[in-house]
Amino acid sequence: MNQPPRISLIGISGYGEIHLQALQKLQASGECSLVAATVVNRSKLESKCRNLESKDCRVFDEYKSMLESLHDQADLCVIPTGIHLHCPMTIDAYQAGCHVYVEKPASGSLADIEAMEGVQTQLEKRTFVGFQHLYLSSFREIKRRLLNGEFGELQCIKVLGAWPRPDYYYTRNEWAGRLAIKDRIVYDSPANNAFAHYLMAALYFSADSLNKVARVEQFTAELYRAQAIESFDTLTAQLEADTGVHIYYSVTHSCKKTIPPVIELKCSGSRIIWEADKGFFIESSRERLPASDTHATQLEVYRSIFESLRQGTPAGCDLAMAREHTRFINLLHEQCLIRDIDESMLETSDGEYGGSQISIRGIEQMLTDCYNGELMLSERLYNCV
Repeated sequence: MNQPPRISLIGISGYGEIHLQALQKLQASGECSLVAATVVNRSKLESKCRNLESKDCRVFDEYKSMLESLHDQADLCVIPTGIHLHCPMTIDAYQAGCHVYVEKPASGSLADIEAMEGVQTQLEKRTFVGFQHLYLSSFREIKRRLLNGEFGELQCIKVLGAWPRPDYYYTRNEWAGRLAIKDRIVYDSPANNAFAHYLMAALYFSADSLNKVARVEQFTAELYRAQAIESFDTLTAQLEADTGVHIYYSVTHSCKKTIPPVIELKCSGSRIIWEADKGFFIESSRERLPASDTHATQLEVYRSIFESLRQGTPAGCDLAMAREHTRFINLLHEQCLIRDIDESMLETSDGEYGGSQISIRGIEQMLTDCYNGELMLSERLYNCV
């Protein structure tokens, strides 16, 4: 592929707007051409639609019509849609002649991913999954240095995060907080959505080669629910990867205060800390690799994908890598019960950006204790039913 890739985009609102902004910036610099977009709610986004059309981007109200009209006239289809839509939309895009950039997770079930892999192989297409940190030069640099033995043996990885999610977060669409929609698995949760990036990063750093993630061999997990949803909103888990690395994972959406995501790599020769707003800090050398904001991150992801399409080289996260995340999420739901937090442990307050926030009293400190002490939440929380 010598020409800038031709892009079609399914959805321009919600997280799709982040993709739209990145693609418009890349188009302005001549790095791609946004040739079509699907907008199901045009009446609410009329000015954006007219702006797209003024730049020779065709706007459709249904994604299948877009794919049929553009058959073999687009190189990459971007799919930032609901989890339950990832599999059918991805397969439809392959069949329309496109490679695919699909948001994380790749899909809700392993059966979906197997179906996607079958068509991808048959039609010789590429799939890029939106675990965005795996595309970043800073993450790949740390992985290379881990593999080179610079920090000694990687012993364990710890992940911590707390992001409040008010009531409207779970009513914003038909799949938020759901386990399934009709016959399609969703398994929405912190581990399969907002905090999935950091679970996947832990699997990435645990693996023994650059373009690979580790498989979870065994695990213990506690799934808790404070919100009025089907799925869980709070999780502590202890995982053992097939490389022998132990992973401690503590996350929640049922909190008052934010704890920005943290990933800690404990090695025999150093400790490496990544913080969402600061980037990497390598203790042994006092070295820092700065973080990128959301928009800069998305630009780097797209540039990595475009280079991969030009050169035929690996980039970021492919479907085989994403499979390992989905495999673990499926095991979580198959093997673990979701425990409801007793009402005596809950409190309701105004959300930071509106709405009503249900939180577990003291959860921020309890999860921090779990992170520091490599503990499960049951060792700090006693009132659940």
